[in-house]
Amino acid sequence: MLEDIKLLSAGFCLHPEFMSIRGGGWKPCRFPAGFACLTHRRHGAVLFDTGYSDHFRAETKSFPNALYAKLTPPHFEGADRACDQLRRFGIDPGDVRAIVISHFHADHIAGLRDFPKAQILCARDGYQAIRTARGIGGLMDGLLPGLMPSDSDARVRSVEDLPAIDLPPALAAFGQGRDLFGDGSALAVALPGHSVGQIGLYVPDSPSGALFLVSDAAWSLDAITQLRPPPRVVTALLGQSRPYLATLAKLHHLHHAEPGLAIRPAHCRMVAA
Repeated sequence: MLEDIKLLSAGFCLHPEFMSIRGGGWKPCRFPAGFACLTHRRHGAVLFDTGYSDHFRAETKSFPNALYAKLTPPHFEGADRACDQLRRFGIDPGDVRAIVISHFHADHIAGLRDFPKAQILCARDGYQAIRTARGIGGLMDGLLPGLMPSDSDARVRSVEDLPAIDLPPALAAFGQGRDLFGDGSALAVALPGHSVGQIGLYVPDSPSGALFLVSDAAWSLDAITQLRPPPRVVTALLGQSRPYLATLAKLHHLHHAEPGLAIRPAHCRMVAA
């Protein structure tokens, strides 16, 4: 069972609001690079994503990867790294047993190499995409394979290999979940559209109630509650518009059907400062 969940952020980037939500303004807004630390009674500390780390700067020093940092300039200090934040909570990075990766964009995986002993849980298609990403083509998909640990193949486990479990009726539209710990306390849920193999994390009974971490299926809670997607050019550039809009519509319906469920996008300003 889960004993604790901390919603944190490792840096942030700035974007004009209109790129993240229909009808938004031109003023740049702060989008935290959110991640979560789950403490499981048997498995100890487990992360959902990692946020930024200094590996991102090293990987984007030269062309073509430097374009990534120009388009989405990150803001973070060394102390913002997930590994350093965990140390302040008394958790050694070497003790992190597993990291669940929602998808392989750099602001979600840049800290992977700071956790050398963690198993990496992810969707099979997502990992295959970053393994085969090359040059400009990979960059256009938001993938920087140099951020992956050198021993990734030995450490990755596909969530599709985990036991399938039925989701509650309110989440039935999302299909089945994948049981991360074998006790139903945390379920990986497919959230197609934004990036290949994107998954969210559904926690039916966190210490503060039911929680659904939805990664980049939306960039703000307002986008979900008001059904306000980004402009279609943005969803098409970063993924596939039709699946993205379908996933967003499911989350919109879920929000109104289950108002007690906390739905949290990774970059929402209310999730982490």
